[in-house]
Amino acid sequence: RDFSLCQWYLQQVILMPSHAILSVQISAYKKSFLVGLINSGCVPKFLIDSGAATLRYAKEHPSLKAYRELDTIFKPAKLIDLKVFLQENIATFKTDQNLGLVEELLLSHVHRSVKKVAATYMKLSLEDFSQLVGFPSVTEAEAILQRMTSEGLIRASIHKGSNFVNFGAPSRPMRNELTTIAMSASTSTSEIIGISNTVHELLNKTIASREYLQERLIP
Repeated sequence: RDFSLCQWYLQQVILMPSHAILSVQISAYKKSFLVGLINSGCVPKFLIDSGAATLRYAKEHPSLKAYRELDTIFKPAKLIDLKVFLQENIATFKTDQNLGLVEELLLSHVHRSVKKVAATYMKLSLEDFSQLVGFPSVTEAEAILQRMTSEGLIRASIHKGSNFVNFGAPSRPMRNELTTIAMSASTSTSEIIGISNTVHELLNKTIASREYLQERLIP
């Protein structure tokens, strides 16, 4: 998903010159608010600094109350607290047709929080990790860790016996992974040899053709 491009389009709608504030501009303002938090963890700068009439009006619009509060709690909030806030305001987000963006917001918050912990600590118990990020259970924390590790978003390994997580340490490749690497290297070597032979044949043909042309065309 290209949220940066999405943000650009929303900005064009919000800053579009008009004699009166349009409902579509208020709607774009709300979506831009959420997209900014998803994309970078903060509200887009133009929503704060711009003096456009749309923004001056939107900042005081009653329907923006939940969004303004969301900006206040988003960064310091733990996952469980953020879920509680979003659930309390679910009717607002549903009316604004922003439930999809809210789901993306939760996911981005999880990823950002886990990456922050992974960059800060080398080793943690699953219980401590779960509390730091704000997962409701160790089981959910472990599932998120495994998924983010498999997707390459973080580097971590879980030791089942001790229930500790090591961050940043690369895991040793398994036997099947080593076999795959070896096969890839062999295939690459064969391809290089094949290309080299093809180039050699083409060069020979080119030289022969040049000699033929010189013999036939040059007196």
